[in-house]
Amino acid sequence: IALATDARVFKRLREQQRQIEIQQQEIDQIRFEKELLTEETKRLREISQSGARASRIQREDFNADAQYPYLHQTVEARTRAGPLEGTRQ
Repeated sequence: IALATDARVFKRLREQQRQIEIQQQEIDQIRFEKELLTEETKRLREISQSGARASRIQREDFNADAQYPYLHQTVEARTRAGPLEGTRQ
């Protein structure tokens, strides 16, 4: 009886060890993906911040008096938007 019990205990230990190894691989994979996503997030933030800076500079250079047609009027509305002020028709 003792030998049969030992065999069952060893079998169960091997199964648990295998499950621990699988879980460790999953943890390692998740950690790796998290690091990749962290780097990608950092890169995208840098891109968006540099884009925001460029956009801010363009707005500062923008002539505040110029009136542009609304996108809705240009694309969706039945009436056509008029020409921009200071441009030729």
